[in-house]
Amino acid sequence: MAQIIDQYTLYTVPTVGGYTTNQVPATPFSCMDVDSETDSNHDTALTLACAGGHEDLVELLLSRGADIEHRDKKGFTPLILAATAGHQKVVDILLNHGADIEAQSERTKDTPLSLACSGGRYEVVELLLNRGANKEHRNVSDYTPLSLAASGGYVNIIKLLLNHGAEINSRTGSKLGISPLMLAAMNGHTAAVKLLLDMGSDINAQIETNRNTALTLACFQGRHEVVSLLLDRKANVEHRAKTGLTPLMEAASGGYVEVGRVLLSKGADVNATPVPSSRDTALTIAADKGHCRFVELLLTR
Repeated sequence: MAQIIDQYTLYTVPTVGGYTTNQVPATPFSCMDVDSETDSNHDTALTLACAGGHEDLVELLLSRGADIEHRDKKGFTPLILAATAGHQKVVDILLNHGADIEAQSERTKDTPLSLACSGGRYEVVELLLNRGANKEHRNVSDYTPLSLAASGGYVNIIKLLLNHGAEINSRTGSKLGISPLMLAAMNGHTAAVKLLLDMGSDINAQIETNRNTALTLACFQGRHEVVSLLLDRKANVEHRAKTGLTPLMEAASGGYVEVGRVLLSKGADVNATPVPSSRDTALTIAADKGHCRFVELLLTR
């Protein structure tokens, strides 16, 4: 046998009397398309390696010229995929190779920072902020990274964003104007609500279109711990949204007895003026919805 070396690789062919026969060149590496895609999701080897957090493989593929800005079927780049999955080391590798830190997913217009905040990926968020990622980027729903972190209740990420200068009272949603505090309150994230209040969030800010506040939203969702905290911080216990409902009426509508108990203990008026449009009171609202325990609570006052 004789070993033949061509410009691509080393291969072996049989010899007869010193002459080679049946020489069939090995397939050269350059014929392999490093960016070949799957049919189902348009994944490449690089997007899969980034999503899986395979650092050495990512380095290898990049060294072989893999497209660092390739988009899968959802419009996610390798950096977006790595950030979403929380692979901080892969994110670092991609940024060091020039990946676009502000790349946006095609449908939701989320950036790597947006998705890292939404998923609670602290280490990735920290890295992206230190690399200068836009902390005020708004996705297609007009949510900022801080809004996304507040919605998920990720206290450490909220603190990190605020320490980097994120706007604490930014309004999200062109039609609603929901603040980070409101998002944390309505989703029941008490620790996040406390942090935002400690850092200066406006407790009585209202949504422009419906005049809801963090308190009315927390009552509507039955978040009694948040309601207690907001009232301790002097939220307006008799604030009326555009519907004319007080926080107690909101709680009555949902039958949230624990919220009702907190409101009443903090001075909510059980005999507050009825809703102007319907003449409903907390009692009639609870009765209409069949919330027996809430009616019983009101009648004991």
